[in-house]
Amino acid sequence: MTGVIQPISEYGIITRRRNVIFMVDAAQTAGGYPIDVQASNIDLLAFSGHKGLFGPPGTGALYISNRVNLDSLREGGTGSYSEEEVQPVILPDKYESGTQNSVGISGLGLV
Repeated sequence: MTGVIQPISEYGIITRRRNVIFMVDAAQTAGGYPIDVQASNIDLLAFSGHKGLFGPPGTGALYISNRVNLDSLREGGTGSYSEEEVQPVILPDKYESGTQNSVGISGLGLV
């Protein structure tokens, strides 16, 4: 880690002009530095919960903008459609395979 804060908003302007999906890894900055996904044109934002957010280990999140449609790598076991053999297409169920880490999510204060 170099401690350099990248000009994310400037990168976001360039990627949007070129119609490129822009992903930011905010594992080191989430909670310690303000991040505005809309103003910075961020399409995907990944961050851990146990660093700057002071949440429990093993937590984190992925913000997905409406410009992105990810394919599932793992399917099944959704809480709302567990009787189905295929992953649901509605959000957020589409990205929530298996049992959610409710205790961890609560520890992040996202509930």
